[in-house]
Amino acid sequence: TAWGSTCIVTLRQAGQPRCRGDGHDWPDRREQRPADIIAGIGPSIGVDHYEVGADVISQFQEKFMQDADQMLQTRNGVTFLDLWIANAIQLKNAGVEQIQISGICTACRVDDWFSHRAEKGKTGRFGALMKLA
Repeated sequence: TAWGSTCIVTLRQAGQPRCRGDGHDWPDRREQRPADIIAGIGPSIGVDHYEVGADVISQFQEKFMQDADQMLQTRNGVTFLDLWIANAIQLKNAGVEQIQISGICTACRVDDWFSHRAEKGKTGRFGALMKLA
């Protein structure tokens, strides 16, 4: 689930040197500082479409404490989760300063993007390309 991934992801390792997988660092890799990272938060379900229940609310309140107030919005007795803010807060807490949020809600734009919730379980996959410079 989108909220599950957001809740369990720990971004403390942002900027740590990467390894090849065999325990050795890449020979030409210099250590990256989190402040050097430009992070992008891509299309995902927007807060207005992401209603959550008591189980999700309690998990976010427990994990994120005071930050949960910015991630959770309650209107007319219904609570919504803002994944964009939740992920941005985690990035900021990890020291990442340059964060760009696409602001594209997949539930609003099902002709362009997959939205599990908006399309009642229909799924697809997104791809992304990234580069270390």
